[in-house]
Amino acid sequence: CLLCLGLMFAISWLYSLVALAFGFAVGIYVRSRRVSTDWGDAGAGFRFQVARDQLLALTERSTFHHAKNWRPQILVLCRCDGRFNPVKPELLALAGLLKKGRGLLMAHALIDAQDQPRALVAEAATEVLRLHLHAQQIQGFPRAIVHRSGSRDVTKSLLA
Repeated sequence: CLLCLGLMFAISWLYSLVALAFGFAVGIYVRSRRVSTDWGDAGAGFRFQVARDQLLALTERSTFHHAKNWRPQILVLCRCDGRFNPVKPELLALAGLLKKGRGLLMAHALIDAQDQPRALVAEAATEVLRLHLHAQQIQGFPRAIVHRSGSRDVTKSLLA
């Protein structure tokens, strides 16, 4: 930084003063306007990139399908009541016991929503399911799937 300033003044002291005054004026203007900027979280971006790279590496390695690398991958489908609580929370407990802290657990709640906004219901039900997993000390990925009661094929909702 000092080297750059020195070179600026060595090349042209007049233009250096003008550039510094302009930069100082822009800084004061931005502070007076209280411009809020959200540049994101570098740590979250880095973790996402590392996770992406690791997942891509898993598909390329030949040792992926070796028996010693196997971990249980469990999908729990549970119906929920009107307050989005699982009808049979024992399924979550059983899945937690089966995986013993290893592998991948995906817990999906099937919600029947008649006249309610699907996105809001899905968000609320996902949070309730997350709380159930946390209460039983199970690490996993909860998700609520909202469907209409008259729909013939709930599997379309599962695959979406």
